[in-house]
Amino acid sequence: EKRIAVSKRILEGKIRNQLYVLKKKNLTTKQDNRVILSMLKDLDRCKSIDELMGIEGQVASLYFAKISEKLDPKWEFNGRNRRPPKDPINALLSFGYSILHNVVLSAIMATGLDPFIGVLHREHYGRASLALDIMEEFRPIIVDLEVLSMINLGQIKKSDFSENIGGAIFLTDKGRKKFLKVIRKRFETKRYYHLLDSRVEYIRIIEAQVRVFEKCILGEIDSYIPFVVER
Repeated sequence: EKRIAVSKRILEGKIRNQLYVLKKKNLTTKQDNRVILSMLKDLDRCKSIDELMGIEGQVASLYFAKISEKLDPKWEFNGRNRRPPKDPINALLSFGYSILHNVVLSAIMATGLDPFIGVLHREHYGRASLALDIMEEFRPIIVDLEVLSMINLGQIKKSDFSENIGGAIFLTDKGRKKFLKVIRKRFETKRYYHLLDSRVEYIRIIEAQVRVFEKCILGEIDSYIPFVVER
């Protein structure tokens, strides 16, 4: 029961932050907002992890469809794909998520929690399930938002990507350096953090959220409190 309760809050944080990205980039309508908020309410009715992941999948499908609608067709983005990424946007997202995963994993290791035991993501040999859990709420606001900004500002171009013999799209060395510079700056960006009532760097917010998760698991607080962009 606790596993499901914590998973609900993790996905609540992710969905609210996805909605923030859509609104910030003017990618959504009032009707889209109502649909997403309705699915958000459905989380509390879920009684299994599979049900929760079903709703997460529905929101993700709508989320990426809205992003796809507004992007220049030259980017060939028609939704999320991976292993391997088949277009430049997915190559950026995958690279960004791998960086975020490593940052979250480092924070978990520093806390002393076992990174291979998650709540939303089931245990799988060699997979840091807890890192995948905690990074969920940060995917939209750290990686997705930065990818969209780079595309809109022309900071990254089609020439920054290559295709291998298997059809996978990946960043060139030049493109990787550009992205790393931007994403590092993103981690140093300050946002309002409600638990401290002050503006804090994203890297510190991630570390703090790992501590929040720890307190929840130890029973020191009643429920997990996700990080949601408020201002």
